[in-house]
Amino acid sequence: MKTVISLFIFISMLFPFSLFAQLTYLGLGDKRGTKIELIENDIYAGTDDGLYKKSLIDDDTLWTPLGLQGKYITDFIIFNTDTILVSVRTSTIGEDTLCLFITYNNGTEWSNHQEGYGGKKCTALESYPNAPDTIYARANACVAKSIDGGNTWIEVYKEWTTGGTTGKDFIHDIDPNNPGIIWAGGEGGYLNPYLLKSTDYGNNWQFIIPDVEVDNIAWSMVIHPDDINKILVGLSNNIILSPDGGESWSSSYHDHDPYINFFDMEISPNSNELVYATGLKYGTTDNELFFFESYDFGDTWENVTFPSENIDYATYDLEIINDGSKDEMFFATNHGIYKFLNTLTNVDRITDQNDCFWTLFPNPMNDRTTLSFINLKKENYTLKIQDSNGNCVQTITNITTSQVIIKKDNLPKGLYIFQLCNEREVYVTGKLIIN
Repeated sequence: MKTVISLFIFISMLFPFSLFAQLTYLGLGDKRGTKIELIENDIYAGTDDGLYKKSLIDDDTLWTPLGLQGKYITDFIIFNTDTILVSVRTSTIGEDTLCLFITYNNGTEWSNHQEGYGGKKCTALESYPNAPDTIYARANACVAKSIDGGNTWIEVYKEWTTGGTTGKDFIHDIDPNNPGIIWAGGEGGYLNPYLLKSTDYGNNWQFIIPDVEVDNIAWSMVIHPDDINKILVGLSNNIILSPDGGESWSSSYHDHDPYINFFDMEISPNSNELVYATGLKYGTTDNELFFFESYDFGDTWENVTFPSENIDYATYDLEIINDGSKDEMFFATNHGIYKFLNTLTNVDRITDQNDCFWTLFPNPMNDRTTLSFINLKKENYTLKIQDSNGNCVQTITNITTSQVIIKKDNLPKGLYIFQLCNEREVYVTGKLIIN
């Protein structure tokens, strides 16, 4: 379950993108971070040696152990500060088959919560945002569902005994606006990526093999917040894009040098078009701490790499906080937890006289930019763009969502004025620069 914390600071900037930020080590360097969650002012970290917690306010690297030391955490759900459900890695041989544990007192005591869970391992847990007692879990190729907080389980896709590969099968974050649509994925028996899609709360599932020439595992996924049919999937050395809810796919990123496992992908809280992807690089040099970023939801990608200090790095989970003009990024790596303040100096954020918040990103733009604004009532808007002489050079009508994409098309470089209006008033007026 991904939790996004928003700290809105509205400013206006018109400078090219740059990274005036610092990579900060937060601790747990002797452990592998497998999963992180940001809850209010705290950060929780699952590791290969138990569960930990620290305050986001404190600048030190001290963490409080919450128990399960000696166990490899694969996922966890925080119901509240006292109640936490955790899944752990189990042995492939022997009798170590207990994979679910729960605490009701913030880690002071843990108890076996296997209950009716019949799988011998659990690689992923996901709960409903507004109904946390409803939980989905992965057990090899099986998808299991509980409606009572994990006290009882039913198999909703395949069976407990269905085999699977060593890859990490996942359940995608459930959208609170579309809770009936659930995605899962992983690696099939022929070492091929596969996806599962349910449109009826997990009762029935569609098995999808993306129609692109890739031969690896599906690790991660993001869905556009304003278009549930627009999907990016992170694979091994590939990122693929579907514009139609999984019916067709195309390559978004592909490069054999270096070889990359995209373990996690996240959308920026500053812009629905900005996507981050991170994971593990295999190359001729030591693996690097890195992330890819796309300002246009997968059309183009840029690579940001940090000095590796001659240590192999892999990122297994990524979380982001909106800190005004910055994306505050948290990396769970095989050498502890890190924080990076990604300053978005080409995000144009202002507030008009009626406190109608909007963003334009990126600005300046190359091929396209996205205007985001508040449109809770789904009103009909029109966007007009004028050149420096006052001539209308582009008009977009029937805008009923909270975002509109502005394309360069044949417009020359320069300064433009845009105006967003409905039938009652002019909602937004601002400047747009085309490079």
